Amino acid sequence: MEKNKSTTPPKKRVKKRRIKHQMKPRSNATRIILTVFWLAFFAFVVYTFIYAYHLTHDFVIDRSKVDIAALVGDISEDEAVVIDIPWGADTGEISEQLIDMGIISGKKIYKWYQFELYSMLMGNDGDYKSGVHLINKNIDYDNPIGYDMLIYIFSQNPEPNPTAKITFPEGLTFKQTVAKFVSNGFVSEEEFVKACNEGTYDYDFIDQIPDDPNRKYRLEGYLFPDTYIFDITTGSEVAVKKMLDNFDRKFKQVYVERAEKLGMTIDEIIIIASLVEKEAQIDEEFGIIAGVIYNRLKTDDTSLQRLQIDATIQYYLLNETGEVKENLSTEDTQIDTPYNTYLYAGLPPGPICNPSEKAIIAALFPDEHNYFYYVAKGDGSHAFAKNLSEHNNNVIKYSK
Repeated sequence: MEKNKSTTPPKKRVKKRRIKHQMKPRSNATRIILTVFWLAFFAFVVYTFIYAYHLTHDFVIDRSKVDIAALVGDISEDEAVVIDIPWGADTGEISEQLIDMGIISGKKIYKWYQFELYSMLMGNDGDYKSGVHLINKNIDYDNPIGYDMLIYIFSQNPEPNPTAKITFPEGLTFKQTVAKFVSNGFVSEEEFVKACNEGTYDYDFIDQIPDDPNRKYRLEGYLFPDTYIFDITTGSEVAVKKMLDNFDRKFKQVYVERAEKLGMTIDEIIIIASLVEKEAQIDEEFGIIAGVIYNRLKTDDTSLQRLQIDATIQYYLLNETGEVKENLSTEDTQIDTPYNTYLYAGLPPGPICNPSEKAIIAALFPDEHNYFYYVAKGDGSHAFAKNLSEHNNNVIKYSK
């Protein structure tokens, strides 16, 4: 059978007409105006280039004829203004400092300060040296020649940092050491004490210092006596570290091993050395007095374990009153302080001065003898005794 054929006539495809948008042709007048505009623009660019070239060329030639170094010259102290360029500062930051100080204006070209842009054009951007530089307060630097002078000054080596040369004699206490710093205009007492008591220093001997609330100053005994040259711009902790570095060099490894052999900590050795430093007046007696201290510390006689060293009370008086006494009274020997070795047995809570290496050696290698007492003869030497009877006779003899 045949399938039924559709009787519906086929649809005709309607061809869509595309409408073309035609641009109107430019008029002759428009073409002429555009041509004149582009010719004028091109002429302007060429003129600007030629003008800039001649201007720059003439400026560079004129600039080369100027002796900038001679213009800068020597700057006297009463004319000087200090410009301190921080480490890593870029030319923009330097420009801001100069603007804040009123040396140059704050005008910008696009996003750059004039001095900053000038430095870039002259090839000096990023070449300035950090540190202290001096400029003349009587010169107007806010012009091309002035910029050249600033470029010259900032490209030179900075002024050396101000220094303080300080000599710390052997046997100074911590408080006397601080006074030396303050009198040389270096640091304030409060700042230096804080640096010593709270600063962090990476040394084994510092780690061994006991955390004793009775200890007056943490670093008493460790600010090694010597002559130092300090950079006064660096602050207290750098100065402290310089003195501790010196102690670390002086307290050799053989000293560490000797302290261990004696069964003593480094801190105990420094305490003994400080006592020797304050008691001994002549070199020959450093080891003898150290031996007396060891004999008393080792004895089973509890009365002898009280060292009865006047210098420990004098240390207390110096810190409390700022003065020491020529002679201690009986009442002084009864002052209740952990540093009073008349009342308390053994070593005081900490050193009583910064001892010399000579005193440290004596504390490490004391003379071996049977002396337990000594008394000053009045000429810097001492009379030593093995027992109380001998000592009393020496006291009578030399008290006259």
